[in-house]
Amino acid sequence: MKFIFNGTLDELKETIHIKAKEYNRDIVIYNNEPNVLEIGFQQLSHNGGRFFIANVTERPNKVILDGEIKDVFDNQKKSKVGRIWNEFTDYLLAYVFLEILLIIPWIFLRDVISLWIPLILPIIYLIIRHFLNKKYDDKLDKDFIEFMSFCTVYTADEQNWYDAYKKLDLAQGKLQTICDDDQDMLLITYEDGMQVDVGYIEDDKTYYITVVKDDTMESWNNPLGVFSTVDKSKLPIELQKAIHKFRNI
Repeated sequence: MKFIFNGTLDELKETIHIKAKEYNRDIVIYNNEPNVLEIGFQQLSHNGGRFFIANVTERPNKVILDGEIKDVFDNQKKSKVGRIWNEFTDYLLAYVFLEILLIIPWIFLRDVISLWIPLILPIIYLIIRHFLNKKYDDKLDKDFIEFMSFCTVYTADEQNWYDAYKKLDLAQGKLQTICDDDQDMLLITYEDGMQVDVGYIEDDKTYYITVVKDDTMESWNNPLGVFSTVDKSKLPIELQKAIHKFRNI
């Protein structure tokens, strides 16, 4: 999922803090790694929490957060194996505890109650609890997305609008998808500094492909080439032509 904010990263953080106070939300923000933002919105047991972990892309007067919501614990940050292990041990301890409670009365009622009943009941209970917890987490996630929508523009998963561009021959370029039908739509970067920028200008109703030597003001003021089309269906074709022309393929 993506959130787009018109402004700087510091302004985005300040806006989130203001909205959190306004809506009485317990929101924490960490920026411990370069270009990564962690926004916590639910405290969990074992000193963990539910976070939106996002890669941060800063453009002129625009910030794009692209990430996912997950449970994060201090001793297993971003580790999928760690999160699975933590959940497994939680359920195992709960099963053992429930089993002890059920085995005690079974000792006295073993002529009436078969052994499989106290063995299977905790499993049924934990399965039900798991789905209820999942439903609860889904509600919290939706509430968080709604909260972030007060601060930013929510773009969900973009409906895979970028699939057509990922299929192009990028000539060893790195494709960055930003936002569909936006001034900052696509960016292809190369190791030698060259960039191919794709954007949509609403006033012109036109898609522009701009090729620059490197990411400097001088290069942007004097691009190697600028191409345009008003037909979005032709945009992947025009982009491929631009890549072929300037990457000597």
